[in-house]
Amino acid sequence: MQHEIDIIVELIKGEKPEEYNMLTGWLAYRFPGNPELVDEIKSIEEVKTMLSTSLKKYGEELKQEGKLEGKLDIARNLLKERMPVDKIAAVTGLPLSQIEKIRDKN
Repeated sequence: MQHEIDIIVELIKGEKPEEYNMLTGWLAYRFPGNPELVDEIKSIEEVKTMLSTSLKKYGEELKQEGKLEGKLDIARNLLKERMPVDKIAAVTGLPLSQIEKIRDKN
């Protein structure tokens, strides 16, 4: 049974949600005495959806962290060039207090 489930999972990878729902509906109709087949496929799809959502969220968080690090690097470099903190804040979009903290550390 597990081998058959694995084959079905491989076949539905990347399918659109409507197609997936049609398949699970058909499986439930075709194998009414075997609900664990449909349940296992549904649980696999749910895990896939959760992983996909988590990866997208994590990727967005990493992107935001990278942008912030870039702005902080720019602020540090501009401070080394003795640019006024209010100008650095205008250029980077960072709060004045954050730039002052960076300045005071050096």
